Amino acid sequence: MKRLTGAAALVFCVFFAVAATPSYGFETPVVSAKDHQFLENIGTVFLRVGKKFGCDQFAWANFVTPEKRALAFEYVPKGDHVENWTRLVTVTLFTLTGDPKIDHEIMDKLEGGLLGAYKSRGKIIATEFYHNNQTNDPAAFIEYDIGSGPLLEHNAGVFLRTGKVAAGFIQVQSRGKPLKPSDITGLKSLLGPIGGASTVPKPTSATPAAHK
Repeated sequence: MKRLTGAAALVFCVFFAVAATPSYGFETPVVSAKDHQFLENIGTVFLRVGKKFGCDQFAWANFVTPEKRALAFEYVPKGDHVENWTRLVTVTLFTLTGDPKIDHEIMDKLEGGLLGAYKSRGKIIATEFYHNNQTNDPAAFIEYDIGSGPLLEHNAGVFLRTGKVAAGFIQVQSRGKPLKPSDITGLKSLLGPIGGASTVPKPTSATPAAHK
């Protein structure tokens, strides 16, 4: 069974107290045919995001919690392997309720949790906060390093609503070399198309409620 990357495992540990290896594996017999198809369908939808960053092979998918309320998908360059990656796109999805007020609270907590996790266990390089100008959903860009030595990861990601009942953290991750400038601009370009409306910067004085 494949393991989550250091960055993804940290997110899940912080939010859900899940240890390194997930309960459900995309490639293991414990996944029902229905679950396998569900993961494959969603993973194929987000393959276009992987391709945007040169990771055009859908390599791995997983339910992260026993309740199946969080899912992860990983993409690598064609010919590479997810167990020994040097470049990776990870899409993590979190279930929302469909109630705007409750969802804003959930998203604020998720955003604050991401920042707190990478600040305490990694090194945050840059952050930018946004909101969707139609729904007022929070969104964020985070660039950070995590790990050390040969396992040092250079990462950047955007957190945003990805559907009516889902929020997501979309990351580009690199080992052995820094991220490309085009990775950063490409991630930020996702805020409008995936969020459903242009996502604009918050005032510089704004701080998400979860980590004031």
